[in-house]
Amino acid sequence: MTNHKTKQHGVQPEQQSERIERLFNDFFDAASTAVQKFEQLFLVNGMFEQLFGSDGASIDEQKALLKHCYAWQLLEAVFEYATNGVLLPAACEGPDGLVLDANEVLMLVNSYEAQTSKEWDDIIAMADGRFSLDDGVAIDIYKVALLAGVDLRTARNAASSGELVTFKNDSFVFVEPASARSWLMGRKNFKPTVVPEATASLRDVRTAVEFAAFLVAAREKRGQDFETDPRCVAHPAVSAEALKKLEQGVFELPLDAVFPLAEFYALDAKAFLETVMRVFYRAEMDVLTKRGEEL
Repeated sequence: MTNHKTKQHGVQPEQQSERIERLFNDFFDAASTAVQKFEQLFLVNGMFEQLFGSDGASIDEQKALLKHCYAWQLLEAVFEYATNGVLLPAACEGPDGLVLDANEVLMLVNSYEAQTSKEWDDIIAMADGRFSLDDGVAIDIYKVALLAGVDLRTARNAASSGELVTFKNDSFVFVEPASARSWLMGRKNFKPTVVPEATASLRDVRTAVEFAAFLVAAREKRGQDFETDPRCVAHPAVSAEALKKLEQGVFELPLDAVFPLAEFYALDAKAFLETVMRVFYRAEMDVLTKRGEEL
């Protein structure tokens, strides 16, 4: 896990702005060393000057130049996505491309003489875990712990007690996506992924995050509050707590609740059922779709 400051012994927790600045300095040291080594070993000139300025540039000037570099923008974006669930403009190709590109930047600047901190490895792992969570695929339990802001032992204890539904693949332990999302929503340090704008149609919803955003927008459009509205949903399994989880992208309800839910959100019942199946029952939906094509 990352080595964060705590409140113990009167030490205040590290602010996020301080943390990203510290990580930038770590990247700067590795990048400047790697570029100088590249010029030396490949007998090329000009790379260092383009990235860090002329020989007379001060350290502060060199750092200012590097902060405008696309490589740093990628690292800043992967940090923001990993920790806050926000996609910055540098992540225009999506979170999957962002994680791959940011990881490659770190690989390129690591050398024998200077290496980036392990904290960067945790940030990449955390971002990859968030992408898995948003995409509805199983997540390495270590990445779930990173997203929750807890040590690995806490996540393993949650798995042992049944709070997290896990399975093994070789020597790795993975958490089922619905279980991971439900557990993470109850952790105070976890920040859900932010969707900039809800999709216009249910047919465009592909992930649990998009599903949650769509339902919130649909409910707000109707001016309903599921915590105070006595009508709520006409199904015994649907409580205010269940609706709250639903609008966080966690579907833990029986399928026969889908049509009453569609009525509550004023959505087309067939389209809503198809969306629930596509997002939360992907494997079953694939079987049904393939079976239908065969018939």
